[in-house]
Amino acid sequence: YGYYNRGYGNQPLSEPVKPDLLAALRIQAKEVLDSNFEPKSGTGDDLYVYVFESADFPGGATEFIKFLQKNVNYPAMCRENGIQGSVYLSYIIDKTGAVTDVALLKEVPNGNMLSKEAMRVLKTSPAWKPARKNGKPESTVMQIRFKFVLQ
Repeated sequence: YGYYNRGYGNQPLSEPVKPDLLAALRIQAKEVLDSNFEPKSGTGDDLYVYVFESADFPGGATEFIKFLQKNVNYPAMCRENGIQGSVYLSYIIDKTGAVTDVALLKEVPNGNMLSKEAMRVLKTSPAWKPARKNGKPESTVMQIRFKFVLQ
C-alpha cells in the first residue's frame, strides 16, 4: 500500500491507496518521465505543461493585464441583459511565442458572446517569450479566466 496526504496544516491524515491504483499512477508517471514518451496528439511537437522557464507576455504580467483591459469590450447585448460571470480558456504558447489553439473550457450560461470576446482578445495577443526547457524554446499549455463583471 502507498499513502497520500489529505491533511491540513499540522494535522496530516493519510489514507491507503489500493495497490492497483498506485501501480497505475506509477506507470503514468514513468511514461511522462521516460525520455521515449510521445504525446498522443498528432502535432509532432512535444507539448509541456511544466517547464523550467515559463512563457511570459512581453513586459510581464502587468503588461498582460493592461493589454486585456485595453482590448476587451463587454458585449452590449450581455451588458443590456445583465449577463456576467467567468469564462475559462486554455491556449498554447508555441515555440515561436505565438498564441495558438485557443479553446473554451467553461462559459457563462447564456453568455456565448462573452466567450467569443474572450477568445477574440486572446487570439490578438502579441507574441510571447516562449517557455524554455534545457535552454530550448518549447510549446506549453496555459489557462486563463476572464471575469466579466457589470458595475
